[in-house]
Amino acid sequence: PVAATRVAPARALPAAPAPPGNSTRWRIPIGESPARGPADAPVTIVEFADLQCPFSKSAEARLRDLEKRYPDKIRLVWKDYPLGAHAVADGAAQLAREALREKGVAGFWQAHDRLFALSPNLGRTALEALATEVGLDPGEVRAALDSERHRRAIDADVDLGSQLRDGGIEIPTFFVNGRMVEGSNAELDKTVAEELAEGRRRIAAGVAPAALYDDVQRGAQPGAATPAHVTMPDPGDRPARGGPADKALTVHEICDLAAFRCAWVEPTLAHTLASYGDEVRLVWWDVPDPQQPVSMLLSRSAHAAGTDADGFWKMHNAILAIERRDGFEPPSPEALSASALREQARGLGTDMASYDYVMATASDATAVDAKVEEARNLRLPLATLVIDGEVLSAFGPPHLVRAAIDRALARRR
Repeated sequence: PVAATRVAPARALPAAPAPPGNSTRWRIPIGESPARGPADAPVTIVEFADLQCPFSKSAEARLRDLEKRYPDKIRLVWKDYPLGAHAVADGAAQLAREALREKGVAGFWQAHDRLFALSPNLGRTALEALATEVGLDPGEVRAALDSERHRRAIDADVDLGSQLRDGGIEIPTFFVNGRMVEGSNAELDKTVAEELAEGRRRIAAGVAPAALYDDVQRGAQPGAATPAHVTMPDPGDRPARGGPADKALTVHEICDLAAFRCAWVEPTLAHTLASYGDEVRLVWWDVPDPQQPVSMLLSRSAHAAGTDADGFWKMHNAILAIERRDGFEPPSPEALSASALREQARGLGTDMASYDYVMATASDATAVDAKVEEARNLRLPLATLVIDGEVLSAFGPPHLVRAAIDRALARRR
C-alpha cells in the first residue's frame, strides 16, 4: 500500500457542517484486512459482513454499483463478522482467509465472490470443491479448516465490531470513512456522496490523497461498548443439560421454540458449549408467545416429551431442526402441526400415554405460566444468553460467547 503522508494545509481547513444521522466518525483501523480499490481513494468503505448471510450477499450488488458509479474513488475493506446463527459462516471465513494467505488479495476477492455466489450452501464439501476451483492447495485448505488457522484474525475483526455498539453490530454494517451505515440501503449511497464531497474539500485544503483516510480518522470515536448485565433468578427446575448444577458455569438461554433466531443459533451454540464439557451447564428459559398458537403448541409439546431426563431436549432439538432450512425459508405449517409433533415424539421413544395426557390437559398450566411470566419479566430479546450476569446475543459471533465463558471461568479460578 501507498505510504501514508500528510501535507501541511495551504490554508485553514474550515469546519464542515455535520451531516445528519450518522455524523459520528468511528475509529476503524484497516490493519491487514483485504481491500480492493486504490489505496488513495477519497472514500474508504469498511464492511463488516458474513459470507453465509443473505443480507450481506444482497449488499454485494449495491457495492458493485457504487464502485462502477465512482471509478477509482472507492476502496472497499473486508472485516469478518460470522454470526452464530450461520453454522458454516466461520468455515467460509477461514477459507477466504486461506485464499488470502496462499494467493494474496486477488485470491481473497476471487474466493469471496465465489463464496457469496454459492451462499448459503457452504458446507465442508462445498468449501473444499470451491478451494480446488480457485486454485488453492487442497491439503493446506483441509489443515486450515481443521485447525481454524485464521482464528486470531477473524476474532480480531469480531472484537473490533463488537466494541462499536452494545450487543454488537448488525450485519452487514459499513463504515464510510468511519461513519456507520447499517444495511444496504439508500443511506449508504447518500453517505458515500457526502464523503466524496468532504474528500474534495480536504484535498483542496492540502491533505494528500494517500493520507485522506488517516486524516478523517483523526479524532474519530473509539469503540467502547460493554455488555449489559442482569441478575438472573434461580432457574429452579427449568430444563437444563451439561455439567452438574452445583459446579458448572450456568449459561442461561432465553428463547421461544417458534422463533427463527432460536432455531438458527442452536447448532453453533451446542458446538460451542460442548467444547467446554462439564464446565458449563445450559438452562432453557422458555418464552412462548401467547398470541401465536404455534408458539404455545411447540412449548407444550417439548415439555410433554420431558417425562424423562432427556425427553425435553430430544424434542427441543427435533423441533428446531424442522425449523432450519438451508435457504432460510420457514417450514410448512404441516411440519409443525399437532399430529406431526406427536409423530416426532413417538419416533424419539417418548412415553406416548404421558405425552398425550399432558397435551390434552391443562393440569400443569399454572406452573408453566408462572415460569413463562418470570422469563418474560426479564425483558430480554429472544436468543439471548446470560453468562455470569453478562448479556449476549446467541445470534451474534460465537467468539463473543466463548470470550464471555472464558472470562466467567477465569473469575472462578
